[in-house]
Amino acid sequence: MMITNRADRRKALKTGEMLTYRQAYEMVDRREREMVRKSVHCCTVAAAWALRKNFGFGHGRMKDFLAEYATIFEDIHAGRLTIDDICKQIKEEIDIDIVKEGRG
Repeated sequence: MMITNRADRRKALKTGEMLTYRQAYEMVDRREREMVRKSVHCCTVAAAWALRKNFGFGHGRMKDFLAEYATIFEDIHAGRLTIDDICKQIKEEIDIDIVKEGRG
């Protein structure tokens, strides 16, 4: 349906051929949350794989790591911790710049 005037727009909204602003916002919001969830999952899997493959983490240490990793993400999400805080602390404690080192 080609929408050319207000009457057409109202009809399209009633028949479900057109989204309201609220519906569009909710759709975008759901997709953004799903993308974040997938990104976090990917980072978690990559970190777990590196620890298993290169450092021999077994079941016990991996469970401990994953629990701590989840806690860190929860703290970041709740605003108790920031990525900058973590990067600064790592730089101070072991002189590694995560951004530069992570790029290879």
